[in-house]
This record gives sequence, structure tokens and C-alpha cells, in this order.
Amino acid sequence: MWLVRTLAATDPDEFATSVRPPSLKILVSERGRFDASATLIDFGKVRALRAAERLARTMHIESSRSGVVFQTEPGPDIFWNGALMHYNQVAFCKAGTSNIFRSTGPSHYAAMTLDAADMEAMAESVARRGYAPAPGPAIVSPGIDVMAHLRAMHAAAGRSADSLRDLANPVGRAEAIERVLIESLRNIIMTASPRRDTMGRQHHELVARRFLEALELDSVSPPRMDEISEAIGVSGRTLRLACQEQLGVSPTQYLLLRRMRLAHRALQQADPHATTVTDIATILGFWELGRFSVRYREIFGESPSSTLKGPCGSSRSLMLSDQSIFSPDCTA
Repeated sequence: MWLVRTLAATDPDEFATSVRPPSLKILVSERGRFDASATLIDFGKVRALRAAERLARTMHIESSRSGVVFQTEPGPDIFWNGALMHYNQVAFCKAGTSNIFRSTGPSHYAAMTLDAADMEAMAESVARRGYAPAPGPAIVSPGIDVMAHLRAMHAAAGRSADSLRDLANPVGRAEAIERVLIESLRNIIMTASPRRDTMGRQHHELVARRFLEALELDSVSPPRMDEISEAIGVSGRTLRLACQEQLGVSPTQYLLLRRMRLAHRALQQADPHATTVTDIATILGFWELGRFSVRYREIFGESPSSTLKGPCGSSRSLMLSDQSIFSPDCTA
């Protein structure tokens, strides 16, 4: 079965859950309304994603499959594990790894993945032809022509996927699209020139991941930075440098943004007849309610009480559309 899913979201948590549950987490770092849209296509072996977002954000991705991520349109800087990824470069992700994908403004990007076995088979076939094996998590420069071909084929796949159900032979068309995408990925591997990473960035990447993991252990009460540094086993200065490089903000700023997003989410989902703004703010460690309200309005453009009294749940923040195309030997 081939599946095409389109979605539009104004809530980053809903967007993350709909794209890759539960292996994707987003923290928006820019003020304003979060607007994102995506098309997800599952062709069988290949899974493809085309997405657009309006605000700067940091994604923490637990990769279950191997593949590539690249920009579909030029725009503000994008970073993959703390390294700047230019428009004509791709980032390789490897199954079983954790990656930090950060944008500094509006972004348009795409991804294409295979499962570990299919990627290993492709790498072996490429190596037998005398090329270097597929790189691990890294940013690579395949060449402008190869990148242009990848973007064109990926865009064509996105357009074709929308109309597969209306074709006389949707299965044959989907298989042809998948073959083209696999060939595009093979060309990337054969022409890729991996950029050498530095020991310092690798260390900062590890520190940032441990920082994010430490925050997940206690998602409500705000920990102290010296406690986190001690738990990670690094100095406060190293933690600050790692977070600035990998997450784009200091650890204190990241924690504040995270708690604000938790408050926003809790207020959206709460029953205004049974819960107050004070209840939610104090649970999340915001004791100075006046400062909390001012900062909340700066980030979200409305007061906490307005969020609480607004429509509840995800119905106002997410729109989904699914289309399934079944192969002849499948039944609905």
C-alpha cells in the first residue's frame, strides 16, 4: 500500500506528532504564530517528506531510518548537528542516531529515507562499483547538477503522489516514482563529498543531546543549570557553548522557551471552568505571574487567559488528509 498524507498545523507539538510520532520534538525559538505544512509519502521502500515552516525552531530527531535531508528553496541558515548546511548540500542521517535540525527563520525542506537493510544493500552496490560507502551522519556536497536532479525528482514525486488515485495504473506509477527516487539517492551517495567534522562540534553535539535528555527526565519543575551541568559532567561554560552552537540559544533561554511552550499547550488543552492560569503557571514553576503574563504575550501574541478561554484541543491547530493507494493483491 502507498500512502499520501498532507497536513497543516499551527501547533508545533501537533505537527511533530503527525509527522514522526514519537521520534520528533520541536521547540519554536521565534515569536509569532507557528504555521507549518507537510506532505508525507510512503511508497513502500521509500518514504518522502516535503515541508514548509514559518518560524525558527529546533528539531530533535530520533532517526529510525537512513536517508537525506535537504532544502527545497533557498532561505535563512539551517544547521544540522550544529554545522551550517548550505542550499546545495544534503545531510545524511543514519538509522539509530539522534540529530538536531535547526532553522533560523522560514524554511522549506525535504527528506527521503530507506530502512536500514535497503540502505545497506544500496551502499554495498555502490561500493562494488568503486565508490565510497554511504556516509554516516554528516553533511555532504554532491554537486550542483546532482542536487538539482534530486530536487526535481523529489518535487515531481510530490506532485505525482497527489494524483496517483486518479490514474489508470496507480501501482505502476508509484513503483516508477520509487525507482527514480532510489536512483537519485544512489547518485547522491556516488558523488557525495563528506565534510569533515571537528572534535569540538562532535563533543558539543553530545553535550546538547545529554542536555535535552536531562530535561526530559523532569518535564515540569525547572532544574538549575548547575545541577544539569553536574549531571552531564561538563562545566557551565561548556554547556552554554554547546547549546549556543547546537540549539541556537543558551541553556537558560532554551529552558524558558520550553516551559513557555508547555504552558501554552497546557492552557490550550485545559478546561477553563476547572483550571486557572495561576494553576498552570505555578505547576510549571512560574511564581511571578505578572512577568509570566508579559513574557507569554510577547511570545504568543495573546494573554494566557485568552489562550485558556479559546477553543480546546488540537481541532483548531491541525488539518489532516490521507489518501491510500492499494496494490492489486491488497484489500481495503
